[in-house]
Order: sequence, then C-alpha cells, then structure tokens
Amino acid sequence: MKANNPDWTAPRTNQDWRDDELMLAVAWLKSFVPRKEMEQRLDVAKTNLLAAQDRMRAGIMGPLYDR
Repeated sequence: MKANNPDWTAPRTNQDWRDDELMLAVAWLKSFVPRKEMEQRLDVAKTNLLAAQDRMRAGIMGPLYDR
C-alpha cells in the first residue's frame, strides 16, 4: 500500500462498540448550530476533502482542510 494513498480505508474490525455519552455530547454540541447551516458546513467540508484527494492522486500534496 502506498503510504499517502487518499483512498485507503481503515479495517472495519472491532468497531462494534458505541459510546452513548459521546453521542449525547455530540447531539448537545450540534444543538447550537442550525440544521441548515450545519448541512452547508458539511457540504463545504466534503467538497474540500474530495478536491484534496484529487490533488493527492495527481501527486500534489496539500492541506485536507480549509485553513
């Protein structure tokens, strides 16, 4: 496997656990941001990540996030 492969996915073993307290904390934090705004933020983040993956496939290294 190539060290910086943007398509690499971690194995799905031992991922059958759930942290209910963490899920409650995430729900609480999400309650401070209107749903439509959160969806817009997630869309922008996904677009940025996909663009970064395309650049990595082309051999151009750069940030995976919007500074």
